[in-house]
Amino acid sequence: MEGEFLNDSFLEKPMGHHNDGLVTPMLTLYVAVTMIIGTVGNSVTVLVIVSSRKLRTVSNALVASLAVADTASIVTSLPVAYTRYRLPEFYMRHEGLCKLFYYVSLFFIVVSFQHLQVIAVNRYMIITQPRYVYQRYWGRRSTAVVLSVVWSCSAILVCLPLVGFGEIGYVKEIGGCGVLVDGANLSWWYRTTVLISAVESCGIISPLFFVLALMKIRSVTRRLVSSISDYPSLGTTSHRKRGSSRSEIAVTKMVVLTFLCSVVCCSPHIVLHFVSAHNEIDGAVAAFFLIFAFSNGAWNPLIYAGMNTNFRNALSLMVRREKSPADLRY
Repeated sequence: MEGEFLNDSFLEKPMGHHNDGLVTPMLTLYVAVTMIIGTVGNSVTVLVIVSSRKLRTVSNALVASLAVADTASIVTSLPVAYTRYRLPEFYMRHEGLCKLFYYVSLFFIVVSFQHLQVIAVNRYMIITQPRYVYQRYWGRRSTAVVLSVVWSCSAILVCLPLVGFGEIGYVKEIGGCGVLVDGANLSWWYRTTVLISAVESCGIISPLFFVLALMKIRSVTRRLVSSISDYPSLGTTSHRKRGSSRSEIAVTKMVVLTFLCSVVCCSPHIVLHFVSAHNEIDGAVAAFFLIFAFSNGAWNPLIYAGMNTNFRNALSLMVRREKSPADLRY
């Protein structure tokens, strides 16, 4: 029976216990630092949004939900990826835990990818549509429904093997659990379905709506700059549409950078998958790219703090335990 785990099929030999000089200590340090930054950063992101009345918006509800998924992904996926590199024999002896970790890790990754495409659609509508149209489709209830669908559909997709649509088991070549592929089950269809879901969210929907939103921002900015020379008052915030305000443009650029960060983190792992079809890949390199892909959500809080002034202000107020001023704008 041939074992294959989505993009991890490039590992042609057991990962085993490695001791490659500085490679293992550096990899251990990277995992530890990433887990601390990701866990603390995403947890603080949720607390800041919840504690600040002005930040409790639909857009930030999506960001908070993504932060929850990223926190869970970092806590579960990074240790699993690391132990698969260092202690693959553990999963060989405990296949039940091996399968559990597989489902949990894949679930939070799928949830994160689905959040990105929902955020992309949200930013497109808030930038391109009138306020009343945006509020018609993105009210509190409709947003709660969308988030419920994202989490529940992700769980259904990942858990299909539990009802016979595919088979999960220990795969020696990757030092952990993956999809077991042969001609007698539906594992090929399961693996293909998961890959299609990832391509659809990160390769089609998210980039499409982000590009359309950025094109709209560029168009609005050009018209605004052209108009200011003749009518200076048009440059004031009061004469701008909500979607073209500086704050909304800044938030849109922020989430676009978040998406690009995910692409940068995951791309080496995906490229390595295709390159390794005809080339042998070192186990340490493969392990690092896998861990690097799983760590993509750790850097999002740094992007939020670096590109969102109101987020930094709310964080500062929360640390000082002060109430948000009435004029705090988002």
